[in-house]
Amino acid sequence: MSAVEQGKASLDQEIGGYSARSLLKQMIQQSDNVSWRTLKRWLGYEHLEDYAHQIGLFSFDSYDNTITASDEASLLQKLYQGQLLNQNDTGLLLSFMQNTNNEDLIPAALPQDAAVYHKYGLLNNNLHDMAIIKFNNSTFTLVIFTNSEDSMNYERREAIIHEITQAALASL
Repeated sequence: MSAVEQGKASLDQEIGGYSARSLLKQMIQQSDNVSWRTLKRWLGYEHLEDYAHQIGLFSFDSYDNTITASDEASLLQKLYQGQLLNQNDTGLLLSFMQNTNNEDLIPAALPQDAAVYHKYGLLNNNLHDMAIIKFNNSTFTLVIFTNSEDSMNYERREAIIHEITQAALASL
């Protein structure tokens, strides 16, 4: 989105047979790893890392697709506060972060009157969810990364994510 705002790209631009907007939406709402790889290759790994460093995210490694939980939380906070993009583009990204194809992690553990914008991820042994949560006049970010190389299954990690989410809410 930063490249779009700088006039270096367009959301209507075709990349690998799909519009950039479609790839971005699939990457966020469906946690589509093929869309993410397509966008990474098109934008360039070095460009992505340079941008991450410019905004203070020094742990991001575009080649290994890794970032620390604290840098991810910082990214979400900066996005929500309008520090990264203009208001329309921020709103577009946040709209993609609602009603994803997996609302069973952080969103499922929230009260009905909480608003949530989130991005989950599932790849190999990694199951993650990261969210901006608005509840009881508070807005906060919550980032939960899991990795299970043993027999801990999806359902158990889902339960742990729910427990952590409920503990975060209880601390408000």
